[in-house]
Amino acid sequence: MDHKASCDLTSLRPGLSHYSRLLVQRRAMQLVYPIKIRRKRGITGDAASRREAIIKRERRVVETDEERSRRLSTMAQRGLDKRAEETEEPCNSRLSDMAQHGQERRAEETEEQRNRRLAVMGQRGQQRRAEGTDEQRNSRL
Repeated sequence: MDHKASCDLTSLRPGLSHYSRLLVQRRAMQLVYPIKIRRKRGITGDAASRREAIIKRERRVVETDEERSRRLSTMAQRGLDKRAEETEEPCNSRLSDMAQHGQERRAEETEEQRNRRLAVMGQRGQQRRAEGTDEQRNSRL
């Protein structure tokens, strides 16, 4: 891929920093000449993780729908694998944490937020019952 073609990729998103434009150009070159991107040695700690987070966000800006779908699918699969491997104790701990967060969130919500949440729950129940088959309705009765 020539220099002009890689520049065209960066002009699609004018909000990218100069550093990220270089990475986009490097990514375009990787499609032709695969190389491993290494972090600069001079940057350590928080600055390095902050820069990596910025780069990751800007990379997501230019990713295609297919790449995004693949990334999210991979993340979901990793979560499933992680939960499949965990023993009963970490599973119970995770569920307990989730319940605790839910209780804290409900304790902090206003009356208006509570009413809205309950109204949404009621609507979902009505929709689920409306979509159910006759057999499901009979089993509820």
